[in-house]
Amino acid sequence: YGGFVPGVGVRPGAWNIGKAEPITGNVGTVVWLDPKQRVGVFYNYSENFAPPTSGAAKITGWNADGTIISEGFGATTGSGTEYGLRVSLLDGAVYGEARYYDNEQVDRIDGPPVGNFRSIWNNAGNSYNSNPDFTDASWRDVAAINTKGYEFEVTGNYKGWRVIAKYALPQTENIAIRPVTQAYFAAFLPKWTEWANNLRNDKGDVLTTDNQTQIRNQILNLQNNFAGVAPGTVNNNTNKWTGSLNANYSFPRETKLRGF
Repeated sequence: YGGFVPGVGVRPGAWNIGKAEPITGNVGTVVWLDPKQRVGVFYNYSENFAPPTSGAAKITGWNADGTIISEGFGATTGSGTEYGLRVSLLDGAVYGEARYYDNEQVDRIDGPPVGNFRSIWNNAGNSYNSNPDFTDASWRDVAAINTKGYEFEVTGNYKGWRVIAKYALPQTENIAIRPVTQAYFAAFLPKWTEWANNLRNDKGDVLTTDNQTQIRNQILNLQNNFAGVAPGTVNNNTNKWTGSLNANYSFPRETKLRGF
């Protein structure tokens, strides 16, 4: 489709080059509580990043007329800690681990409901629906989320058999989802509401009752969307629990089935 022009927005044919210089790191330690290393505690801290994905630019603000101000994304960064207990029994035949983790991501790239905004501008009168800066506007935002929970794993080995059981209790929390997009919506909500109520925009263009209905419907859709990602709510697609049980058997080397 193209790229974005700083201070203007996405434009067909524009090219963009992004540069990110993130730092990653990981540090951890294990302390065994007995000489035979059968019981131990561990702690890890990590910082990570992911390069920005291709797509629309990052919304950073807006002009007085409602056009979007945007710029390129940097790397997505996050940090996390985890700690827990490790147990090794029967000379390593049985191994278990229980851990608690707490991770935070502050600038994950997030796609807002841009189509709802376009629909509002498309129904806001001729001065707006004839301007691609409104009707073709495209942008992305960021999201800050927290993930934490407990994970349990037990591994058993016996005469060629290896059995692994896992169980997890994940928890997620939205911290700030699409903050600039939500601020943009709050800034223009009074104007859109007034135009719909009066059937006339600030340029003097007359709106139809169908325009009125569409604007009100899109406002309601956006309000519901933002309510679903309010601070403290659970992130979408979060499982209450996950679990797995895997078993495999390795044949001894002296048999014809070795390697299977």
